[in-house]
Amino acid sequence: MEELKQNLEKEFLSKGYVICDKIGEGGNSHVYKAKQINTDGFVAIKILKLPSYCCETSKLELIAYFKLSIKSYTFLNHSAIINCFESGDLNNGIPYVVFEYIPGDTLKQFLIIRRAPIVIAIIMTKVLNALAYSHTVGIVHGDLKPHNIMIFESEDDLRVKLIDFGAYEPIDGLKSSGVKFRSPMYNSPEQLKGNSPTAQCDLYAWALIFLECLMGIPVVTGNSKDELTRNHLNEQEHIIPKDIRKHPLGNLLVFALNKKVNRRELNAQYLLEELSKLNFNTLPNCHINHQQNIQSNIDNTIFSFPM
Repeated sequence: MEELKQNLEKEFLSKGYVICDKIGEGGNSHVYKAKQINTDGFVAIKILKLPSYCCETSKLELIAYFKLSIKSYTFLNHSAIINCFESGDLNNGIPYVVFEYIPGDTLKQFLIIRRAPIVIAIIMTKVLNALAYSHTVGIVHGDLKPHNIMIFESEDDLRVKLIDFGAYEPIDGLKSSGVKFRSPMYNSPEQLKGNSPTAQCDLYAWALIFLECLMGIPVVTGNSKDELTRNHLNEQEHIIPKDIRKHPLGNLLVFALNKKVNRRELNAQYLLEELSKLNFNTLPNCHINHQQNIQSNIDNTIFSFPM
């Protein structure tokens, strides 16, 4: 393991980066904080993590999937979406990508401390603004969840950055890699059935996250990934607390959380325009439990591919 780390540090040094620390690890990647030598600034380097138990064909699919997801950033230029600087391959053929370094917390971490409804509304409006933009240029996030929303202070302003666009999937229906992935706490029913992610999937996830932030607990719960999936796929609609349901925001959440995609015919721009009309000072505090949820590790991305 130490030898691998030394080889990694040596290889990135030749590319102009000094590896500092490992700052994250997800279902499909390792993330390192590094210093860019020619600018003396910090960046985040994401490297594909290949499972040892999948076949060679699946490894090639994952590499293609990783590279395809990177491609989405060439179309994105928004203040609330992470900047991508460059990408390439290591000597062993494993791809990597260099992003801006964000010195903040994920939304999951940020909400461990109880937050006022007005703060939550501001954050989720900024998230929706970024989604409206990405959908306009034909890019779906595909894996929206609290872990993929970064929050940080900048010049007395609370800023938001969406990271880890999980699927390069143009809205015109062009298919991406055959590799399927799931974050069962936040994926829409149609996505959990294996359908390609769409803009409506992003809005469903956005509404789940908004409601979770207001309540303090996830909307969809379960003791296993299978149970979470079943709770999305059953016919029972999501329960919205009465005080939120009575607020005008409740109507928007009801539409966005409809489990039948053909009844979820809203777009992010429309939702954004409707949000701008609301008075968030009257949004009720329905926080049920402000403790860190015990299921926080269940919603990591799951890859599904042939062995």
